[in-house]
Amino acid sequence: MELRVFFLVLFAAFTHAVWNFFSKKASGSLQVTLAGLWMANLTLLPVSLYIISVNGLTLYELRFMSVTALAHISYYYFLYLGYRKGDISVVYPVARGTGIAGTAVFAFLLLGESFSPSGVAGIALIFSGVIIISLKRKLIKGDLSVLVYAVCVGASIITYSVNDKAGVAHTNPVAYLNLKDMMALSLMTPFVFRKGLPQIKETFKKSWKYSIIIGYGALGTYLMILYAFTLANAGYISAVREFSIVIGSVLGIIFLKEKITPGKIMGIALITAGLILIKLS
Repeated sequence: MELRVFFLVLFAAFTHAVWNFFSKKASGSLQVTLAGLWMANLTLLPVSLYIISVNGLTLYELRFMSVTALAHISYYYFLYLGYRKGDISVVYPVARGTGIAGTAVFAFLLLGESFSPSGVAGIALIFSGVIIISLKRKLIKGDLSVLVYAVCVGASIITYSVNDKAGVAHTNPVAYLNLKDMMALSLMTPFVFRKGLPQIKETFKKSWKYSIIIGYGALGTYLMILYAFTLANAGYISAVREFSIVIGSVLGIIFLKEKITPGKIMGIALITAGLILIKLS
C-alpha cells in the first residue's frame, strides 16, 4: 500500500474513533447521529449538485448508491437488534471481524483484487486483534440470534465496502457519498423520528454539539475512505481502518477510565503488527 494512502486511512481511523467516542458519550443515540448527518449532508448538497451538473449522473451510478444506502440501513438495523438482545463485546467484534475477512474475500472474488502473502498475513493479524481486543470470556450466552445479528452487520459492511469500491470508480466520491447518505437518511428518518420535524429540532437543541461532531465526523471520515478506495485494494483499506479500535480503546482508557486488560494489550499488538505487514505489502 502506498504511504499516502496508508496514512490517509490511518487518519480516517482516527477521526472515526473520535466521532464514535462522542457518540458513546451521547449514549449511542441514533437520533443524535441522524440529526448530525442531516446537517452535514445538507451542507454538502450544493457541492454535489454542482458536480452532478458538470459530470452528469446515470442510472448505472444510481444503482451503486442505492445498494450502499440499503446496506447502511441494514447495518444500523441489525446493529440495533444485536445491541438490544446481546452484549456489545459480542456483537461488535463479530461484526467487524466478519467485515474485515469478508471484504477481502469478496474483493478478490468480485473485483479481482490481488493480495500479497504479507498483505494476507496482515489482514489475518488485524482480524485476530479485533476479536481479542473486544471479546470477553464468553462469546454468547445462550441466544444464538445475537450471533446471527452480528454476522448480518458484518454482511452489511462487506456489501457497502465492496459496492463502494466499485461505485467510486464511476462517480465522484463527494457526490457519491452525499447522495447515498441522502437516500439512506430519507428512508431511516420516518422510523427514527416518528414525531417528525419537531422531534428532530428537539434532539438537535439538546445535543447539538454531539450532533455536529458526529455528523461532520462521520461524513468526513467516510469521504476519506471512498477516496482511498480509488487508490488501493478494498480489502487492505477495510483492515487498516480498524486501527480505529486501538484509538478508541486508548481514548476509553484515558477519558472514560476503562480498564487496561491483557486482551487489549495483545489485540493492540496484533493490529499494529498487521498494519506494518499491510504497509510492506
